Amino acid sequence: MDAALQVLYTESGSSISCHEKLWLQYRQDFPPLLRNKIESFRDWRDRQLNLLGKLLICRALESYGTIQDILGAYTLDMHGRPFVNLPGVPDFNVSHSGKYAVCAALSGGGRVGIDIELVRDVNFSDFESFFPQDVWKMIMQSSDKVRTFYNYWTILESIAKAHGTGIGGPVKDIRIQGKKAEYCGQTWNFSEIKIFPEYSCHIAANIAISAAVGQGFIY
Repeated sequence: MDAALQVLYTESGSSISCHEKLWLQYRQDFPPLLRNKIESFRDWRDRQLNLLGKLLICRALESYGTIQDILGAYTLDMHGRPFVNLPGVPDFNVSHSGKYAVCAALSGGGRVGIDIELVRDVNFSDFESFFPQDVWKMIMQSSDKVRTFYNYWTILESIAKAHGTGIGGPVKDIRIQGKKAEYCGQTWNFSEIKIFPEYSCHIAANIAISAAVGQGFIY
């Protein structure tokens, strides 16, 4: 089967009342473990972004023909990476930052990762240890260090999330060449998702992917 890639996104509401209305609408659809997880976040913004991420997962997988209980089969692997324990379900990954949640889904047997970050001031010294030396040098020599930092950060994290170990893995070993990277014995393809000018967003996969355009939804 040929690989098919989807990138979905949505914007969070502007007030706690918006979240409460949305949560009331969907709360009954969530199994107890997921419901308790969402309700455990103190900040309503975190609760809403977590909720929206799950809704995007459902929408993405349903578009591939998954009709079973997606939320009921939602679980985490040994590294904390989410998956849906149903046969034939495409791989997916979710990220959120600022006021947006994004979801990437990839059929065809590939693995996909996505990361989005709101571009804002950063204390560079806190992050140098995460980056390969050649990448860090490019960041420090850039005329726009902040934007370049987030550009490479989302590349590294999307690759690490696709691989499954996340940013806690040996991401300093990632070797980037053009639009490809080598990591943990595999070749990863990555692409920038240009949706919001004040954000940086990348997807990565271990199979060939074309430049993706995000599809927005309102909840």
